Amino acid sequence: MDYGAAAEELIALFQHTRSETADRMQRHMKGEGFALHILGDCMQGVAQPGQIAAATGISSARVAALLGALERKELITRETDQNDRRKVLVRLSAAGREALEQKHREIHGMWEQVLRELGENDTRELLRLGRRLAELHFAKRKKKGSL
Repeated sequence: MDYGAAAEELIALFQHTRSETADRMQRHMKGEGFALHILGDCMQGVAQPGQIAAATGISSARVAALLGALERKELITRETDQNDRRKVLVRLSAAGREALEQKHREIHGMWEQVLRELGENDTRELLRLGRRLAELHFAKRKKKGSL
């Protein structure tokens, strides 16, 4: 098999078949939506700004701007850590948790529709391949020591 040609075909397919679902997912996985996702799903609703920066791969200045916007929208709160007054803790508010759950329901619904259109056999195959890709990615990250 010519893996280089297969890679080019895959890249071309994804570039030319951008869907509304993919665009909405991509928008969610950036900026405020991604920060909420990281805070809620990965950090159990509480984190320090530096942890959010590390998890999202964005600068501390950008995280500060994001947190300011989220705080103005009352989706998070910031407070001084009682154990170390030099640290700030970011907490997901009830409104932030609801916004995160609403976005999750929206994305879930979009993907459910896509999978219904694919049908049972293709959905099973997509999931099998997705699991395999995740396995390979995890093994690669583990080997590099970047977990």
